[in-house]
Amino acid sequence: MPDPNDVLIRPVQPSDEAAIVDICYETRSVDIAEEGKYAFALRWALPYLRDDPQFCFVAVIGEQVIGYIVGTPDTKQQVLNFERNILPEMQTLIDGSHPFANQFLNGGKLDPAVTELLDDYPAHLHINMTSDCRGLGVGARLIKELEHQLISHNVTGIHLGVNKQNMAAVRFYQHQGYDLREGEADDFANPWMMTKTLG
Repeated sequence: MPDPNDVLIRPVQPSDEAAIVDICYETRSVDIAEEGKYAFALRWALPYLRDDPQFCFVAVIGEQVIGYIVGTPDTKQQVLNFERNILPEMQTLIDGSHPFANQFLNGGKLDPAVTELLDDYPAHLHINMTSDCRGLGVGARLIKELEHQLISHNVTGIHLGVNKQNMAAVRFYQHQGYDLREGEADDFANPWMMTKTLG
């Protein structure tokens, strides 16, 4: 297991994209074939690097990226950006027959459960890291870095979705100050929502 003291948190760089694509795919919670790796990252990570890079950070040991956090201060705007900038490319990669077509192609739509949160919790995040680097406090450091950046931009709240089967993740986020919202969840397509007030 790596030494936590060797882990550096820094802003994302364009050269980190390939590593983020790999980690995004390797840590997926659904069964998607290798040829869908780029599309998966295009849905869940790459839009943030393109639209809001100042809210994206990586954890590195030397030159190796071992984890990342990507976020946006404005979920409504991010959804509009997806519809305009990402969806045309996604449609060349995923057709309507794909088993996860709705999740890949609907990034330009807001779920009602999310919409009702946005006045108080406009920001959101996605975080992933390699399995051998979990338990080192890296995830907590990445979240704190993003939250500090959001607060410095006067963002007052953040939300995230978590798979209902991943209770370890729920407990982790609760330890970081996130509250679990009441409501239904059906895994990948409709996760549990968690929120935190910033500042």
